Amino acid sequence: MKSLRKTIILLSSGLDLITVSYYALSKRYIYKHLIFDHNQKHKKN
Repeated sequence: MKSLRKTIILLSSGLDLITVSYYALSKRYIYKHLIFDHNQKHKKN
């Protein structure tokens, strides 16, 4: 039985968040997301 591994995932948001989260789960990682607000011009308030 494989042991669970811990990691931190640094993302901006969107599709990369979903894709990397799914990958981490499939590899049996326990993870936390850290998401940064870059004050992008296209951001909706």
